Amino acid sequence: MKPTFDQLKQEFIEALRDKSPCQPEYRRVLASTTQEELLQIIYDNLHWCVRAGCISNEFFAKFDETAFLKSGIANTGTDNTGFANTGDRNTGYSNTGDRNTGDRNTGDRNTGYWNTGDRNTGYSNTGSGHSGAFCTGTADFPLFNKPSGMTYEQFVNSPVFNLLCQVDTKMWIQPSQMTDEEKSANPQHSTCEGYLKDIPFKQAFQDRWHNWSEQERKHFTSLPNFDAAIFEEITGVNVNQ
Repeated sequence: MKPTFDQLKQEFIEALRDKSPCQPEYRRVLASTTQEELLQIIYDNLHWCVRAGCISNEFFAKFDETAFLKSGIANTGTDNTGFANTGDRNTGYSNTGDRNTGDRNTGDRNTGYWNTGDRNTGYSNTGSGHSGAFCTGTADFPLFNKPSGMTYEQFVNSPVFNLLCQVDTKMWIQPSQMTDEEKSANPQHSTCEGYLKDIPFKQAFQDRWHNWSEQERKHFTSLPNFDAAIFEEITGVNVNQ
């Protein structure tokens, strides 16, 4: 017999103990009353939950299957390890494509986060074969195609990385919001009561950019080697407007 919602909620609260969760999000957990609400909170904070080690496949297996499939956390494809992957043989979270390792990559065989293309290592690169972050051409080191003086650990612990974790490239679409083409391409929507839609990185980033404060935006423009043209090419954001 599967546990009750209250038992699942209490198990998650126990898993958050000593993890210093964001207080507004923690209050959402405390106020949740259904499996769907709890899973939505986890999905909204998926990267943090992964890094904090407070979720697992074993934990999700305790939820009702319908609620889990609707949450957006379930994998679509085969041989995926992690959560919210679309494609095959991905390891990590919210990848689209095949054989990605990391989070929110689009393409194949990427290692890192938010890469578009193939065989990238790092963060928010477009093209193929990059190491670093915000690179478009051949790059020897992390930021904007030039050596930055930053270490890997400094970038991962920076405000920019934390803000990037808020960029959500997945969205659950209910049947009433689906087009005829989407229904035809996702016949399981009637069973799952919707489908998980991939949002292009540029669109997802711009949505977040317009909701960030001026100070939060400055974390990006203050990066070493910041290049407005490269930034716009990757994110779609013109910082001069």
